[in-house]
Amino acid sequence: MAITFLQHTDPTLPHYDANSWTYVRGAAATIDREFGFIGRTLLHGIIETHVLHHYVSTIPFYNADEASEAIKGVMGKHYRADTEGGSIGFLKAMWKSARMCHWVEPSEGAEGEGKNVFFYRNRNGLGVAPMKMEAPVAQATAGKRAKMEIGGDE
Repeated sequence: MAITFLQHTDPTLPHYDANSWTYVRGAAATIDREFGFIGRTLLHGIIETHVLHHYVSTIPFYNADEASEAIKGVMGKHYRADTEGGSIGFLKAMWKSARMCHWVEPSEGAEGEGKNVFFYRNRNGLGVAPMKMEAPVAQATAGKRAKMEIGGDE
């Protein structure tokens, strides 16, 4: 479970609403991690080559490192990896992600399609500030209640 959590959870990973999500964007919203001997030998590198797995899951594990190197050039700035420190780095990443990644919401200052891209937020106040948003649902509900209280038909 910790492995799956860390393959899909990082403060730098975007999430998308239904209007801006595509298969390619969804597949890129993952991160390669390093888990040292255990990941490379016992788990056949699936932790270290997980981004590739999201695009081409049929590549056998013994070719995954080479294929991962190839997709880095294609993905450019959209490729994510946190491979520092082997197994100890993996544990540090788990701590960081558990503290910083509690829910997703738009970023402050997001414009255009950026409003449809969400990043992790947390109750610890760490990371990029969230977008200041009004609560239109609450306002609509309050309006209905006011009409009902004064005898409206809604």
